[in-house]
Amino acid sequence: MYNSFPSWSTLGVRINGVDQSPLQFTANGSQSFTVTLGSAGTMRMVEIVAGLQSTAGGSTVTGSFVDSVTYPSASTFTVSSPVISNRIVVYGDSIAVGDDAANPEAQAYVPLLRNLYGQSVMLEGWGYRALYDDTHTAGLLAAFVSRLASYNPSTIYLAIGTNDYGLNKWSAGSFGTAYAGLLDGIHVASPSTRIICQTPLVRNPESANSFGNTLTDYRTQIATVCNTRSSYATLVDGTTFLTLSDMGDGSLHPSVAGFAKYASDIIMSLL
Repeated sequence: MYNSFPSWSTLGVRINGVDQSPLQFTANGSQSFTVTLGSAGTMRMVEIVAGLQSTAGGSTVTGSFVDSVTYPSASTFTVSSPVISNRIVVYGDSIAVGDDAANPEAQAYVPLLRNLYGQSVMLEGWGYRALYDDTHTAGLLAAFVSRLASYNPSTIYLAIGTNDYGLNKWSAGSFGTAYAGLLDGIHVASPSTRIICQTPLVRNPESANSFGNTLTDYRTQIATVCNTRSSYATLVDGTTFLTLSDMGDGSLHPSVAGFAKYASDIIMSLL
């Protein structure tokens, strides 16, 4: 992870709801960090937040993760249980994990939904992810649906598809068939879950890929699939959220300001 994305190999720290300077890895492998909490005899709520994860175009998901926490023997340490009620599960790719934000663990739209808008959000995503990776066989689809349902979500927010187009994973028609299978599978496994289907954000270029399909073709597939399942799925037009001027790289990934704008757009879709 450090070799491919050194500036994003970090762990976020929040103390009593305030973002601190991120913990920056300086090489691959295990490292230890110290978080200073202040004087003894005071209570602190500490959150450690994983940074960006990515396959970096390969098959193994890498990233920055916590494997242990130690504290002084004279202190009391309690791990809070996760909030499951009204949980939103976001299924996404490098945009969802905050690629191109200065500090993805704090500035991507998922942490912004948590910290600015008080949402209980869980991210199922990493860089380079595509719907193809999770659904191109019946076994993969069944396993993925089971995993999503195990999170006990009240809402699943699908923000997937731009890599199916941009990385030439499969045609728009095959993508649409798999997208329909995913929605049907989720609804059977978790019938009370609301599904929000966001079409991909604008990007440059959007011309025909190796299958002869434009990004608009993939958006059309999402719209068709979602609209025919309107009793439990809601379509959101991602092209209305941001413009290319909101992209930090000018083509695909939002800037810090773009992520803030994106989070405000998503919260309106969730209300």
